[in-house]
Amino acid sequence: TLEQTVRLAGLHLPIEAYDPLLHVSIDAKSPHGFVLWQEFQDSGAPITEGLCSSLLRHCASAGWPGFAEQVIAYLRSQEKVTVKLLTQLMKVYVDSGCPNQACDVLAQVHDLRLQPDVAMCRYISKIAQQCGRNQIVEDMAEFLQPGDPNNFDIDLHMLKLAAKEGNV
Repeated sequence: TLEQTVRLAGLHLPIEAYDPLLHVSIDAKSPHGFVLWQEFQDSGAPITEGLCSSLLRHCASAGWPGFAEQVIAYLRSQEKVTVKLLTQLMKVYVDSGCPNQACDVLAQVHDLRLQPDVAMCRYISKIAQQCGRNQIVEDMAEFLQPGDPNNFDIDLHMLKLAAKEGNV
């Protein structure tokens, strides 16, 4: 491969090469992706939110939460984690068949003192309903507008919970 040729020649990969190599490594779930990711960080090249978002999308489609966790760990070390990126991490977990871990991401949101946005609240509420994690649904309901047609399923779930507890 081109990468092997460059390395055998004792050269360093150009910065522009990391983006496509990382994407291919993620799609293939290749452990070599971890090496490339570390080299990319060590290169001093700017690692943007857009690049991280793209990597997380590839992790979701590949079903590879391990790599997504490395991206988030890097972002945490740089204090660049956003609600949008954590929502994408949730999607990685869900697409990987780990919905409970997606719900656990909410703890990171709180630890980082971030405010969930409406998109995150809707997404995590739907996942939490499926996992039976009703407290999360209740917590997220305070961020959502009651009666908003986009939140119908969440409102319905809250009504069912209230009825079960005899509060209706």
